[in-house]
Amino acid sequence: MFGPFLATLLTVAAAPGERTVSVGDVPSYTFQSAPRNGVLVRSLEDLRGRPALFEFWGPRCPGCVQNAVPYGLKLQETWGEDLQVVLVEVQGAGADEAARFALRQRWFGGRSLWTSETPFWPGGNLLPTGALLGNQGQVLWKGNPLTQSREIERLVAEQVRLRRAPPASAPESLRPAWSEYVRGNLGRAAQLASEAERRALAGEPAALELLKSGLATLRRGIDARFARVAALAEAGFLDEADARLDELRSGAKEDPELSARAAQLAETWSSESTRVEREAARKLARLLSRYFDSAGDPLLARELVQFGEQHPGTKAAARAADWARLSAPAAR
Repeated sequence: MFGPFLATLLTVAAAPGERTVSVGDVPSYTFQSAPRNGVLVRSLEDLRGRPALFEFWGPRCPGCVQNAVPYGLKLQETWGEDLQVVLVEVQGAGADEAARFALRQRWFGGRSLWTSETPFWPGGNLLPTGALLGNQGQVLWKGNPLTQSREIERLVAEQVRLRRAPPASAPESLRPAWSEYVRGNLGRAAQLASEAERRALAGEPAALELLKSGLATLRRGIDARFARVAALAEAGFLDEADARLDELRSGAKEDPELSARAAQLAETWSSESTRVEREAARKLARLLSRYFDSAGDPLLARELVQFGEQHPGTKAAARAADWARLSAPAAR
């Protein structure tokens, strides 16, 4: 896919000696600083439930800059929330300088996460390199993303299919409920699940136990969607939280309990302070879109500073200041 230039694009990496993984391993790591863009990500465990592609790159690696990172960003755009791409800078630039570099490349604005902490290492001493973690956090693949892009895409598609399928142990009676859950119709899913449970109560104990296990998985998934909305709001991302809550309320209509839960969640955001935070978050989203498109134009950086002065005390103001400083000259 990337032609005959590959050998000249490989760059020796400052590879960490510890935490080298093999296919089948389930690495564990807690970030000292949350990855940039990772509102709710504090550890590798937080990424579970969908595949996660880790690309290890550096600003002095031509193959990374010209091909590998853009490839990862394209995969993120293609798969959306079904995949999480994590870009890990490993040539010692540091979090701020790596972010400045990415800003100049116009790489920000999507869903990919960025960090200069190496949570694990796929082995070897060449860049670009990467690893794909499966839905349960297991290493499915590691190697050079420029030579194995088809295998990466095949594995991602397989994990997405498994993610959307009911648990292998779930009985046939639960599959209609799971199909509705995957579509976002949480109310209908809850209704169908309850009906399946009532029917199973008169059946064999073993079948009932299997159903209960599948129901627990389904209910955990529903709870996780509500928890994510609440966490986004708590972090000050009211614009995104509102959009996700609208989806929840629409999907929960057929179940009174879930509808009441969504309404209660919305009620917690009706205060004046939340209204101020919501308006600030929406304005910042528009300003950041322009900032990213401009590759960090200093004039727009000044607008971010002014935004913070106009919205003091908001979480949006703190985020604006964090992005604005990337346009300041790096300390020497």
